[in-house]
Amino acid sequence: MTPPLVLAVMVLVAIPALAAAARCATIGWHPLATSGTAIPAAAALPWAALYSRDALQPVLNADASPAVSEYPDAVTFHQISGTSQIAMVSHTEFAQPGGLWLTTLSRSPSSGLLTPSAARPIDVASVNGVGIMCAGSVFGASHLGGEEYPQDCRANPSASADTARWYGYYTGSAASSLPNPPNKGDYDNSANRAAVDALYSCYNMGAVVQATPYSKKVGSRSSSTRQLDARVTKLRTIGRFSREQATVAPDRRTVLSTADDKMGLLAMFVADKPGDLTKGLLYAAKFTNQQGGDGVTGLGTTWDVSWVLLGRGDQRQLDALASDPSLKFGDIFETAEPDLATLTCPQGFSHANTYGYLRTQTGGSGTQRYMECLKVRQGREREAAFFETQRYAAMLGATTEFEKLEGVTFSKELKKWYVACATVARGMLDGATNGYRYDYGPGGNGGDGLQLSANRCGVVIELGGFATSGSKAWQPTTARVVLAGTPLASPPDSDGNSCDVNGIAGPDNLLVVPGTSTLLVAEDTGDHRHNVLWAAELSASPPTLTRLVSAPLGAEVTGLSAATIGAHGYLPLAFQHPSGGVRASAGYLGPFPKAALTPLPRGKGARPLVFEGVAAQNAGSAAGEGAVVATGRVCY
Repeated sequence: MTPPLVLAVMVLVAIPALAAAARCATIGWHPLATSGTAIPAAAALPWAALYSRDALQPVLNADASPAVSEYPDAVTFHQISGTSQIAMVSHTEFAQPGGLWLTTLSRSPSSGLLTPSAARPIDVASVNGVGIMCAGSVFGASHLGGEEYPQDCRANPSASADTARWYGYYTGSAASSLPNPPNKGDYDNSANRAAVDALYSCYNMGAVVQATPYSKKVGSRSSSTRQLDARVTKLRTIGRFSREQATVAPDRRTVLSTADDKMGLLAMFVADKPGDLTKGLLYAAKFTNQQGGDGVTGLGTTWDVSWVLLGRGDQRQLDALASDPSLKFGDIFETAEPDLATLTCPQGFSHANTYGYLRTQTGGSGTQRYMECLKVRQGREREAAFFETQRYAAMLGATTEFEKLEGVTFSKELKKWYVACATVARGMLDGATNGYRYDYGPGGNGGDGLQLSANRCGVVIELGGFATSGSKAWQPTTARVVLAGTPLASPPDSDGNSCDVNGIAGPDNLLVVPGTSTLLVAEDTGDHRHNVLWAAELSASPPTLTRLVSAPLGAEVTGLSAATIGAHGYLPLAFQHPSGGVRASAGYLGPFPKAALTPLPRGKGARPLVFEGVAAQNAGSAAGEGAVVATGRVCY
């Protein structure tokens, strides 16, 4: 059985300065929306339903029931300026087509409790749909969401069968049984596929989606009410790749983005002007000079970080290109086959270690290496940088070796970035021990800059070493592994855990609670029986951990953000794909007193939060394995 957890006590002991701070509050988990449940009950679509571009028509299952996502992801709260209206913006990850939802909330001024009154889909026809929306963040009054797993425009440039439903075309039994509308025909029909190809741009997906809620008047001049709506755009300047998350630094210029992919990258965009992400420079990180570490989990490993310039982007120009179905991979790159005897590219072509393009050396050791041989066509450097960001970064020598980079967050007070890596595998391993299959290896453009030992439980990397001021004030130059999970010696244990239950496993979403030294780490793993939301206290070295939330069996914890509204603070989050018939849900942890999420006076550092911990859940848990078990108390 899983040993009992006493980490809450560890945190209290680790931060004696809190003894003088007697302010504590009762908090809890409060669901606001559940997949498949309409808000209100008479609403046309249930919350998290899939919808098409045609007047928000529902996407249907073969039995004509609305298709509903069990994968809600990022959740953000927004007080609409000049009004008392509160918007919850959320988006769905799977299945396709993706979507965004807008939920109207009311708030009790005394208790701070929130109540949903209406929910409806956000029209995304203006951006030709959204796809596989993953983690998100808040930028000013906007919700930002990353489009994950865009199609490989070289190997498969056409819309998937699921995505074709956005245009009203179905496959299989649904194509023959569903009426029109919404069913316009069978996507497997060549004429229908051509109709979709004329509308679908492969380079439209993989962007950062910006949704900004606002209030508008509806009704007649004599009898009108205010209703929430949202403006949607796709930010092209931040690059295109399998984006987990994009987070904007306090300077409102620097944006760090993570690639949830094999052979992934860490990207940085620097805007020309604060608050305006439509023009600026795009970079990819290069990790070098690896040192230290425990040699097992990776804890304590350090690197130097430099930034490879990919190009300058302009939103208006890039949006026109990305929206054009005629833009193809072959318009951007020439391709060539490598010399298999030497595993090298022909003269004039550069090597990109793109996952899936496996080459085997002949007549020798049989070494295998992922490699494409590519040459940017004349005048197409802009398209390469912003639409094939990962390939182009590899060609220019950036580090494209990361395995499933996930959440990215910052601490304004500690002046640090934090990035999650769900597992340490493939390109992150020492190339000399894996035959350079995943790394560039000798003679390549890049480096085998990551040379860790395998760790299925994952790590969290801290980035720092900033300039003191100016345009580089949030551009990191150093990296260090500050948290690492610990694999069990003989996994799994009797409860199905393959990683130590007293540490992280599969770190995914991250959030430094604003004004505090508390890093929230949300799990997405099969290596803990129940995924967990942890609080890592960064003022301790190494950070101490408290288990805040234990998710229902089969569910991941996701959607992290923070908001203060009136006299209260909130930590929105969601639970995806629980098992056992439990439906996915979105809500918040709180309400907190606003002071708990308010920065200390300038120069006073960051405020630690001390949470009451919860025990590890197992098959014998009294609450039942389908329940959300959450902390009930915080001190600050």
